Amino acid sequence: MKKKSFAQIVQETESDLQRRLWAKMPEWEHVPGLRLPARLNVEQCSSSATARYKAEFAGRILQEAGDGGPGRIADLTGGLGVDSWAFSLQADELLFNEMDAALCDLVRHNFACLGVPNACFRSGEVRPGEVRAILAGFRPGLIYLDPARRSATGRKVFLLEDCSPDVAALEAELLACAPQLLAKLSPMADLSLLRRRLRGVSEIHVVSVNGECKELLLRMEREEKEPFRLTVTELRDGQTHSLTLTDAQRKTGCEGLEGPIGEGWLFEPGAALMKSGGHEFLCRRGGLRKLSPSTQLYLAEEGPVGELAPFGRFRRILEAVPLDKRSLKDVGRRHPLADVSARNLPLHSDELARRLGVSPGGDVHIYGTTVTTPAGSARVLLVTARQSFR
Repeated sequence: MKKKSFAQIVQETESDLQRRLWAKMPEWEHVPGLRLPARLNVEQCSSSATARYKAEFAGRILQEAGDGGPGRIADLTGGLGVDSWAFSLQADELLFNEMDAALCDLVRHNFACLGVPNACFRSGEVRPGEVRAILAGFRPGLIYLDPARRSATGRKVFLLEDCSPDVAALEAELLACAPQLLAKLSPMADLSLLRRRLRGVSEIHVVSVNGECKELLLRMEREEKEPFRLTVTELRDGQTHSLTLTDAQRKTGCEGLEGPIGEGWLFEPGAALMKSGGHEFLCRRGGLRKLSPSTQLYLAEEGPVGELAPFGRFRRILEAVPLDKRSLKDVGRRHPLADVSARNLPLHSDELARRLGVSPGGDVHIYGTTVTTPAGSARVLLVTARQSFR
């Protein structure tokens, strides 16, 4: 094999970066003159879908809290500028700050190519006591912060104090400079802990893209407002699906099964809905029943519920049989290609698949789980599919 030249390696690296960036930001693909950043900047930047969602959220915040003056947004952790680019479409004036001076210059150049007319640029480190100096007379209605979620060794982190900058340490100072604060945090962060650590939180948005929970967006206000709102959002195929929940709703449980599982549909909540804590209330409202107190699977006897469909997976129940050696052999023989999940069982999904003797693939999904009825608890196999095979 012929050894690649340095020029070929550079060209292939740039092409790979371009593909990654255009996949996230298709609007930028055919803009001439754009400069490519480092790979890490591309990996960490937002996608177009999440950036536009944040910008629409920020625009609503400015409208709700506005006094009729110009809408100004200060992005103090600018990075590659994807979120700031989206903010520029909503704000009258935008301040872009990035600690890395070279990256700040690259974004300044790219914004000129993109035709962003309303941005000014700063390059300073966001730390306690330095916020006003970075703003330098810019008076924002909203400050946006996206703390870096990697340690000095490159390990992913999610606790507020491990991220840089620390939103908790800066909250009071930031809200002294702007009446509204919007922060993007790790989807791994605990919602209850965030609300205890950050005093001004009035809204949290749990944002998912194509079923994958991507980020938490926290709105903090100088003047607290009630009631607190939590919104779960699914961005899928160019569409936005959102549900807003109150604290009381998030504490509402779902009723259990009244008898054995017969015909119906199985609902498995998605990651964002589970993160929101509103899955039981929404399943109860939709007429679903929980399979067991410790099992996050739900039975929809009347069919899929439109309100829930974007936030999880509905599968048709083909059969429900006891989980025993005979059923394992029989079900595995009839469905040799199937995905397998173990829920609330003393074994993992891979072990259950091994006992069934099946390989991944096909339209069938077999769940091994525990169900609880007034007669007691039992372990069952649920054979499900996207549609009935009758």
